[in-house]
Amino acid sequence: MMKTRQKKKEEAGSKLQITLKTKIIVLLVTVVVLFLLVEIALRFILVPASFPADQVINSDNPMLAYELRPDVDVIDRGPIIKVPPVRVRINGDGLRENSDIPREKPSNSFRIALVGSSVTFGMYSERNETFATELEKTLNTEESPRNYEVINFGVPGYTLTQKEEFMRTKVMAYNPDVVILLFRTSDITESFSSPLENPLRNFARHIYSLRLWYWISIRNSGDLSVVPEATPEELDILVKRISGMNTLSKENNAEKLKFLMFP
Repeated sequence: MMKTRQKKKEEAGSKLQITLKTKIIVLLVTVVVLFLLVEIALRFILVPASFPADQVINSDNPMLAYELRPDVDVIDRGPIIKVPPVRVRINGDGLRENSDIPREKPSNSFRIALVGSSVTFGMYSERNETFATELEKTLNTEESPRNYEVINFGVPGYTLTQKEEFMRTKVMAYNPDVVILLFRTSDITESFSSPLENPLRNFARHIYSLRLWYWISIRNSGDLSVVPEATPEELDILVKRISGMNTLSKENNAEKLKFLMFP
């Protein structure tokens, strides 16, 4: 009788060990599968939504990390956001323009450089719907005393730090008469990397940038007068980068930097 009871206890203990091992294995497999799914989402779904891989390349300049891929002519269908397909052309110098633009400015032209990120670039918009095109149309009326050129220097995802370097290395080579900087609150950071190399960091940055939209649209019912205060670090970056860009404008005989900040 004692042997029978002991045998039953041993069998019960053995079953318990098997059950525990099975649960541990299932848990480990589940964790691995979740990590794989997150990696797939970041690389092929979430990141391309902000940085189409066929439109960017890694840059030799570490202060830029990446640039627009030259000589691109593709149809962008938007991997996550359901938007109508749009044609994206990037010229030989890596700008969203239909053709190459001479760096030497025509004598009768007033050249405006728009420096920004995805909004300036015109993601999910046709070129004739971008801010650059609309501004150029508005300025060039029959009464205009000169020809206005508006060049699109927008690169999706660029921070203020990258924009300053881009202005230094490329924008000013086109001899603009005035530079207009467009940026949003999430651009005020010195942390950046190539979306082709570090999708997790870029995804995290986009999630962080949603704090302002959440604050305005949900917590304050769309009241733009109530926004979270910028941190001292953000203000320091903002002042430093704006000052640097304004100095670049002056050094290249352009007008004082104009800038527009939006959520």
